[in-house]
Amino acid sequence: MTSERVERLRLPQVTPQRAPSAASIASDYLRTLLLDGVLRPGDRVPVDEVAEALSLSRQPVREAIVGLESDGLVVTSPRRGTYVDRFDEEMIREHHELHGLLEARAVEQLVHRADPAILTRLRAVVRQTRRADDTNTLVQGSADFRRLLATGASPRLRALLRTMTRFIPPAYYFERISGSSRLGRNMHPQILRAVEHGDADQAAALVRELWQKAGDLVIAHLHDTEVLEIPGRGQPNTGL
Repeated sequence: MTSERVERLRLPQVTPQRAPSAASIASDYLRTLLLDGVLRPGDRVPVDEVAEALSLSRQPVREAIVGLESDGLVVTSPRRGTYVDRFDEEMIREHHELHGLLEARAVEQLVHRADPAILTRLRAVVRQTRRADDTNTLVQGSADFRRLLATGASPRLRALLRTMTRFIPPAYYFERISGSSRLGRNMHPQILRAVEHGDADQAAALVRELWQKAGDLVIAHLHDTEVLEIPGRGQPNTGL
């Protein structure tokens, strides 16, 4: 294939995958323990055991705990250590609603930019995700779609969206939540069409709908697995 042929094809730009840091590995692991019900509200976060399970030092686990604390998932007491804080349906629903509102604002800004290069990349990601049949490709495709939607956002809004993305590990949706792959395949093309047509209101409404449905799927899963139904377990006693 000649260089002229490659240029005519306008090959889609892809996002290189970077190896996750030790702290992000620990963060995803701890969040998955919460979502799987291994750690419950009021339980102590076992730093040494987590470090051993991941073959890491204590430092990246501590760094991960700082992130969980800023997200309101754990609380640290100087006397009693770190404990799981409130983790319930209201918190999960609120997270997805807020994520939808923030991403909707980002997509409105993207529509107003009307950048043809971003549209080309969005189309390539949607095509790739539609054909994907493995978790890694779905996770990467979803991350690329989210990242492209935020291209026109302010630095502050992009930072907030990155914070929202870490609340539930992206892979968790595709590995654990039935219907997540179908939801993305159905709604990403709809969002793309609204962006292509310059309809900021419709694109924003679809983004909010996607996150509301994603939250419904997560909550239904956590009820099915009884993570959100814990007879006899009350609010955490942190001693604060």
